[in-house]
Amino acid sequence: MILVVEDNDSCYYLIAEILESVGASVLRASNGEDGVQLCMQDPGIDLVIMDILLPGMDGIQASKLIKEQRQDLGIIGVSAASSEHMKNVCIEAGCKKFIAKPIDIGVFLMAVQDLLES
Repeated sequence: MILVVEDNDSCYYLIAEILESVGASVLRASNGEDGVQLCMQDPGIDLVIMDILLPGMDGIQASKLIKEQRQDLGIIGVSAASSEHMKNVCIEAGCKKFIAKPIDIGVFLMAVQDLLES
């Protein structure tokens, strides 16, 4: 199961369509708080796709909280704010990969596969 934490409906539907096209099961959280809660409650979540710019608790804080409890869980940070600084902040927060929006489908799927296989 892949959790997609994304507040924007069109971005969520695009990511979900990409993941479902390769047979993945997808679950959604619309904000950081819900994403953290789902990760704590559902051990069946194998990977998190985390939007960084979320209302309320942002993806950086949510990623840190998830990693405190589930160090083994892979997180891919996703953001339209695609600077080198943002990438570094995501990695420091516990994301194993960073993908810039608009999403390159090939790069995205390789990152997903890499983390699911590790």
